[in-house]
Amino acid sequence: MKRELLCGLGIAVTVTALSAFNAMAENFTVTGTVTSVEPVYATRTINEPVKSCWTEQVPVYSQGKNNDAQAFGMDLEGAIIGGAIANNVLKGDNTGALGAIVGGLIGSDMKSKKNQQITGYREVQKCNNTFNTRTEEYRAGYKIEYQALGLIGTITSTNSRNVGDRIDVNVQISAY
Repeated sequence: MKRELLCGLGIAVTVTALSAFNAMAENFTVTGTVTSVEPVYATRTINEPVKSCWTEQVPVYSQGKNNDAQAFGMDLEGAIIGGAIANNVLKGDNTGALGAIVGGLIGSDMKSKKNQQITGYREVQKCNNTFNTRTEEYRAGYKIEYQALGLIGTITSTNSRNVGDRIDVNVQISAY
């Protein structure tokens, strides 16, 4: 308690002396002494891209033999079924012919897909990008404790100091 009163009295005397020297001064600089320095650590997250590649065997297809009846590249069974459906559903001129053409093309396409055969394999390289996430601790700065005018203060700085170093301390006086 006595120490705090003495510190307060010392500040009041210093402020009064400085005010008498320059009546307009509300800010002034005094010299303080560094009393302790501690590193301050923080954590950050780092995302590192990782490219993974592998080889896959992909089948090679060829057209198998189609023994079904075809005319003009169309499947005859599909043409017959398509024509019959179009005649019964659409009821108009030449709808049977249109249905036969569409049915023949669809039937031919379905059968050609069905008749595909695997004749071999080829290697294909595939790649995928992922991220490895990690956290690391790093030194973000220093907590520097100092003493000036009998008071103890603390600052955080990216620059380190040594215990016993002299530093400038800005003092601001204001009334409420």
